[in-house]
Amino acid sequence: MNTTTPPHPPTPPTRPTPPTHRPSAPAPVNERSLTDHATRGLVWFWGQAIIGKGVSAVGQVVLGWLLLKEDFGLIGLAYTVMTFAALLQQGGLRQVLIQRQKRLDLWATPTFWMGLTLGGAAALAMLAGAPLAARLYEAPQLTGLIAVLALTLPLDALGIVPTARLQAQLRFRFLAGLASANTVLRTLLTVLLAWAGLGAYSLALPSVAVSALTAAVLWWASPPRIGLAWHIGRWRYLIGPGGLLLAASFIWAAASQGGPIVLGLLHQGPGVVGL
Repeated sequence: MNTTTPPHPPTPPTRPTPPTHRPSAPAPVNERSLTDHATRGLVWFWGQAIIGKGVSAVGQVVLGWLLLKEDFGLIGLAYTVMTFAALLQQGGLRQVLIQRQKRLDLWATPTFWMGLTLGGAAALAMLAGAPLAARLYEAPQLTGLIAVLALTLPLDALGIVPTARLQAQLRFRFLAGLASANTVLRTLLTVLLAWAGLGAYSLALPSVAVSALTAAVLWWASPPRIGLAWHIGRWRYLIGPGGLLLAASFIWAAASQGGPIVLGLLHQGPGVVGL
């Protein structure tokens, strides 16, 4: 008798059991991180604004004892020239660079050279327009003040690219801290120079010192890779997107400086402008 057990028939392959639920989508870590960064950034800039307003208010009270109303009027008239010249230096380049942050290294070099060129051109425009402004406002002291303030424009242009990098990197705490330090340093320098008897120049010279120091700190914190080639052919792609920003900035400048301009053209004198 054959006792050999017959082989079992082959088991047909089974189809894999479908999952009872779809795999959950990965948690939006980036979105949450972006929200957290934005929230913390808002808190930091609120703190910076509060500190800045407080320090500036105290500084204005102290300067009210050290300076004459004519000193405030002269610097106010000088800023009517600088504000419009600064529009040429800015040109919306920083905002355009932030918008293109995914290709920031590609646009860093042309943006840097274009910003530095515009900053130099704006400074030269201020120097050329200083005697005209002094004649229109009948304030000869404006020529020197405007010349000092013109130095800040190319210095500020040096910080366009590193500032955009820091904002793209969401380093809001650093930017807020730097802004607060600038306000404190500018106020202290102004008070010291006013106490030393420099008059209206005590309101202009600190701007140059703070702009130079700020540019150095920005480059230390986020040094961009800048090539020697200017890539002038790419400049036209930076001008177009910044056109609307430039127009909006011009409207803001006209509104903010309208009062001093009108008083100056009516020859009311720096004392009235200062008040």
